[in-house]
Amino acid sequence: MSDVLERLAVELESRKKADPATSYV
Repeated sequence: MSDVLERLAVELESRKKADPATSYV
């Protein structure tokens, strides 16, 4: 996995935990 994709995955997980409304992403 590329560094960019890995950071994107981490960012999405962080957003999901911070705001459940983003879980649809």
